Amino acid sequence: MNMDTYTFRSRVEEYTEKASKDLEDVRKINDLDKQCGKISFDLWDHERNFNELKQGKPEEYIDNYYPWKGKYSLNNYEKEIKKLKDFESELLQKSGKIREQKQKEQQNKEWELKTSRCSYCKSKPPANHYIYSTKNKELKKRKRNAYLYKKEHLFCSETHFEKWHQKNYYCCVECLEENYTSKYKYNKKQKANQKFCSDNCYYQHYAETCDNCLEKCVSNYQGKATGLAQTYYSDAENKTGTLCSKCHQEKLKEETEEKKKDKEWEESFKRLDKATDDLVEGMGEAVESKEGLDNSDIDNSDSDISNTRESKNIMKLQSDITNLENKPNKTKEEQALLEEKKKELEELLRRKNNSNISNSKPSDKTGLYIGCGVVGIVLILGLFILVRTRKRPNRA
Repeated sequence: MNMDTYTFRSRVEEYTEKASKDLEDVRKINDLDKQCGKISFDLWDHERNFNELKQGKPEEYIDNYYPWKGKYSLNNYEKEIKKLKDFESELLQKSGKIREQKQKEQQNKEWELKTSRCSYCKSKPPANHYIYSTKNKELKKRKRNAYLYKKEHLFCSETHFEKWHQKNYYCCVECLEENYTSKYKYNKKQKANQKFCSDNCYYQHYAETCDNCLEKCVSNYQGKATGLAQTYYSDAENKTGTLCSKCHQEKLKEETEEKKKDKEWEESFKRLDKATDDLVEGMGEAVESKEGLDNSDIDNSDSDISNTRESKNIMKLQSDITNLENKPNKTKEEQALLEEKKKELEELLRRKNNSNISNSKPSDKTGLYIGCGVVGIVLILGLFILVRTRKRPNRA
């Protein structure tokens, strides 16, 4: 909102006189800090007043219209504010130089204490004292002061050096490197007081080792460990062992392929069993339809059919035993089933041998046909087992 001309001129006159008076008051103060504080506050106040006058200036007002009142114009008020700003910059430069000089004196004092006093007890050492170089990691007897740019420390005696070294140095548990720094990592949950120089050493130490690839299960970035990676059980049923994510995925892939191959072999054996059953049934029908057979020939045919069935049972037992023996991780039930099938196979083989010895007289053409059929079935089954054992991958 614009002011009227009288109010505007009176305020300009008031603020201009106050600015010149504030500058004189600041110059009279002897304390540099108080001078800086007061002039900063006065400048903030006058800038606020100047913006207020600039916004409320009347439209019909013409600056310096009255020559005898020209010193109270808005331009002169702006000049007074500029004088305050110039004096403030002088004070700031002066205070900055004083501050730098004090810091330099303090630094020189600290350097003198560090180079000429014992780093452990802070007392003045004897003429023959010890200097330790953190760069070369050597403790030598000297008569001079220590050099900070060479990273040297002065000590009264070897005892003071050992106490200082034990307090300020630590050895990383993982990389076994000696470090001189107050920053280190440790596990808050464990009270072993184990210190590590970096995140890489910390995670490499506490990470689990994969049982398959024997590598640490950590997440890496640019060749350094940044965290612990997810792990899996190598034996999910008993919840034992450790696997990394990569080996776990490979194991799942192998198990899927093995299940697929087992299913294919089961289907092939089912087809083989069906073909064997059809062959045996066809042989039985041929024997039954044979005319002119005497009682001895019929008995021989019956014995041949029974031998064929026994051979079929033997082949089936052999295939089951081969499947169980090739399985890597057998349970107790599967082990017991394997032993039971082995015993049953031995019993069938013994019974077959006894029947072959008792029926030693020559057979007719029907017996020959049956024998050839049995031999063919055995050859086919042996061929399947041979192909399976060769193509089946080795399981760890």
